[in-house]
Amino acid sequence: RRFDYGVLQPYAAFDLRTLPTLDMLEQVHSRLGFRLPLGHLAEETLGTTKTGDGLQSLVWWKAGEVQRVIAYCTADAALTAALYRFGLEHGYLLYRDREGRPVRVPVAFGQNPVSKGPAGGL
Repeated sequence: RRFDYGVLQPYAAFDLRTLPTLDMLEQVHSRLGFRLPLGHLAEETLGTTKTGDGLQSLVWWKAGEVQRVIAYCTADAALTAALYRFGLEHGYLLYRDREGRPVRVPVAFGQNPVSKGPAGGL
């Protein structure tokens, strides 16, 4: 919600925050009290890396590299879906703490699948 909705909001005719949304990163943040990047969770949980980052995709877009943006967004959506499925099936995602130890963070995607706007919270 933080990054994607911020980028997309100028193109929408309504407030995107009113959409029912599951934001995995918000749920992880609410459990841990600090933020973790999607790429970190994907690496630790799935052993897979992201193909880029959102800020880089904006640079590609401004440079007219539309196919590169499409490929990045497609890969990012697939990675997000795989991470969601893992969390839904196992009830946790993995990250590494400051000492480099793997840690499970509990998630409840199936029990509280969506929130409505900022007040909904997960």
